[in-house]
Amino acid sequence: MELTIPVLIINGFLGAGKTTLLRNLLTKHAQADVTPYVIVIDMSELEVDGVVISNTDIVSSTDSNFVSLTGSNLNGASGITQITHAFDSLNFSKAKNPWQIIETSGSTHPVHLIEPIFFSSLLVLKKR
Repeated sequence: MELTIPVLIINGFLGAGKTTLLRNLLTKHAQADVTPYVIVIDMSELEVDGVVISNTDIVSSTDSNFVSLTGSNLNGASGITQITHAFDSLNFSKAKNPWQIIETSGSTHPVHLIEPIFFSSLLVLKKR
């Protein structure tokens, strides 16, 4: 059976609690029997959300299950290229029940994530 990875996109306004929700999901990952893979998209160069998430000890760029895109604008071809490279840098080969989570910045529209996910051979969008 071919591996397909469900994708959860966390999107909302600045201060809506996206990072808090993501941290809570990550701490519950063992109970859900999934292996989380996270991409955090920060519009700022400061990487605030990326640092908060990488300090959970659950995901790490050195473990190839975490990518932080800083100063990122997902509009246009360059945004699609950035997201595609982020997906490609994640190593799903050792994953038990992998689960892709993407947290966008408060000013990022999630529609720009759809194309790279749709054309990925691993990731699957499910409408709920």
